[in-house]
Amino acid sequence: MNKFSWSVSFKWNKVSGKDLPFDSLKNIDSDWNTVLFCLWRTEFHTSEEIVEFIRSRINSLMIGFDISINTEDKIELLTEKIWDSKIYVLERYEWVDFDEVVASEKNKQNVVSIREAENDENWKRVIKVDRVL
Repeated sequence: MNKFSWSVSFKWNKVSGKDLPFDSLKNIDSDWNTVLFCLWRTEFHTSEEIVEFIRSRINSLMIGFDISINTEDKIELLTEKIWDSKIYVLERYEWVDFDEVVASEKNKQNVVSIREAENDENWKRVIKVDRVL
């Protein structure tokens, strides 16, 4: 099984994660768009497969996504239990070593995943720390 962690943004506040076969955490951003966060294990092998699956299940305009899967990126899932949480927070670290961030963040409260991902603006690698509160 592969591991993934993602946040996906949809236009307006019309989306729930109920159409997905795994637990997700829903937040509303400052523009009243829905942001779903999820981490889990999957049979999918690429982030593109996950995006297509989400689009097939949720009939709303996807305006952005940030997906990490262990077949493409480094990822550490520290828990799979987020359903009791209310708020999703993403922290970004640039120009740092993945293993150093894992060592310093993995035992901190509310950290659920640490992942290496691309920064779309200039294609550099960044480390993302996902927290739930």
